[in-house]
Amino acid sequence: VKWTDELTSKGYTKFVSNPFEAHTVGDPYTDYEKAARDLDSSNAKETFNPLVAAFPSINVGLEKIILSSNKDLTNSVGSNTSNNWSYTNTEGASVEAGIGSNGVSFGVSANYQHSATVGVEWGHSTEDTTHINSAESAFINANVRYHNVGTGSIYDVKPTTSFVLNDSTIGTIQAKENTTALRIPAGKSYPIKGQHGISINTMDDFDSRPIPLNKEQLNEFLNNQPIMLETNQVGGHYMKKNENGALIPGGDWNGVIEQIKERTASIIINDGNNISEKRVAAKDYDDLEDKTPSLTLKEALKLGYPDDIKENDGLLYYQDRPIYESSVMTYLDENTAKEVIKQINDTSENYKDVKTLYDV
Repeated sequence: VKWTDELTSKGYTKFVSNPFEAHTVGDPYTDYEKAARDLDSSNAKETFNPLVAAFPSINVGLEKIILSSNKDLTNSVGSNTSNNWSYTNTEGASVEAGIGSNGVSFGVSANYQHSATVGVEWGHSTEDTTHINSAESAFINANVRYHNVGTGSIYDVKPTTSFVLNDSTIGTIQAKENTTALRIPAGKSYPIKGQHGISINTMDDFDSRPIPLNKEQLNEFLNNQPIMLETNQVGGHYMKKNENGALIPGGDWNGVIEQIKERTASIIINDGNNISEKRVAAKDYDDLEDKTPSLTLKEALKLGYPDDIKENDGLLYYQDRPIYESSVMTYLDENTAKEVIKQINDTSENYKDVKTLYDV
């Protein structure tokens, strides 16, 4: 059916995609399946648009550390101070974006990556800590929660995490059978909020090696050097519908996620309470055969957050709060950075409407 403006008045949505690629954003669902909503309905609803990827993004939240001076973890004392999500990039740079007196400001990197790191510091405890303070070593019991801040549901979720203290890795642990989440829908957590976190206290599959701190590490932690938890990788699979409409295992997310990253731009919003990550189609302008539709940053934000981001008088609002350009952290590769500067400085017909980062 050829699209006409009359269809809009009837409540239909117009979708565009790469006509030469069945999976415009590289996720497991074809553009037709997405537009027809013939996919796992526990994916975020914005993924019904062929330009928004179904993409799981799992972060392991460290909620509490319990210390014990003996291997059986009896006579334990718990920490009670934690910090929030912290996003870092490969160069450790802090990036301020926007257009100020010195022109456009953004970070440039050939290998930008972001990772979620959370930490717990000892803080103050009202419990008796005498046996901990005098111990030659200690063992830790970490209470954690898995958060899917992305748009794609993931099944049989097995994160691999590293505990880090003062830039030294204490231990790297892969989720075992009793810490595997059967399913984490987009935007949800395991265990669900309101329930206590799950316990990670051993380094092997046989629960025979508690996670140790030596005397030096114990002293650092008791003096409020935080123990950080880094999410290294996550195993899990996605579901697809069969001809009868039933969900069946579709395959591993491993490998698919890399394809998505190659074809999309990452948009992360941290509103102070929650973090979410969306992956929106990004055209490769160096590839003359890439027919992915071009999107401005403003259009990508509205596609990725259809319920949360609205436009009023040219300004975007996230849940009724304005998103000023200066609050957007933009990180670009070198070629894209040059293109941004070119578009903003170019007053010709092609770019006469490009006045802000949102218009690029």
